[in-house]
Amino acid sequence: MSYLITLFEQHSYLILFIGIFLELMALPISGEFLMSYAGFFVYQGEMNYFLAILTVFLSAGAGITLTYWIGKAGGYKLIEKYGKYVHLGP
Repeated sequence: MSYLITLFEQHSYLILFIGIFLELMALPISGEFLMSYAGFFVYQGEMNYFLAILTVFLSAGAGITLTYWIGKAGGYKLIEKYGKYVHLGP
């Protein structure tokens, strides 16, 4: 666990961006957990509040936009073809 905390301390904005992005891509990653750690690091002065909020907004926008474009491009055909691999049926 200390390794993860050290990793988050060293690359906090990048991990925050990737974590929120992947959460919005429907992967089982807890964005609330990452935001809690980001809040803790902002409180300690290790992260900038406005940069953390900007990182979250940018990653959320990118994740939602990419999810939308995947759905728009593939749609129902994508679910029919690959849905069985992730337990989604027609």
